[in-house]
Amino acid sequence: MERRKVDTKGFSLVEVIIVVAIMAVLAGIVGVQSIFYINSARETKDREILGSLATAAVSAYELHAELFPTDYDNLIYFDDTPGGGYRRDPEKSWYQTFMELSGFENLSALKAAMSSKPGRELTFVGILLNLTNREITIYAYGLSDETMTDLFDPIVSKI
Repeated sequence: MERRKVDTKGFSLVEVIIVVAIMAVLAGIVGVQSIFYINSARETKDREILGSLATAAVSAYELHAELFPTDYDNLIYFDDTPGGGYRRDPEKSWYQTFMELSGFENLSALKAAMSSKPGRELTFVGILLNLTNREITIYAYGLSDETMTDLFDPIVSKI
């Protein structure tokens, strides 16, 4: 009786199962870590959007600086009210220019551009023009349990 030589090319079932198990463990580790980095990147993008608001606020101020008294210190709200709810100068002129430079027609448009969880919870943006200290500060707030909470660290730009 002749013996035939069995072709042993390829992997056994046990070897394939071990490789698949190792890949599943690695994918689980990488997947959990990547979720953190994706959320961190989204928050960074949203902070950059708020930073662009600070740049627009400074530029709008520079265009209308002669309208403001040197000791002006006021919080202006960026909201969904047409014209921002401001009807008197210097805020009205400044706000209209700010809206044009920011690229967002209202708070809803700003929220639509946000991609992080805090960005989607945005309820209100405050722009503090503090001419005594020569700075503009952007505050981003969310409403939770009837309490306003800071969603992002304030962004301060020097004038």
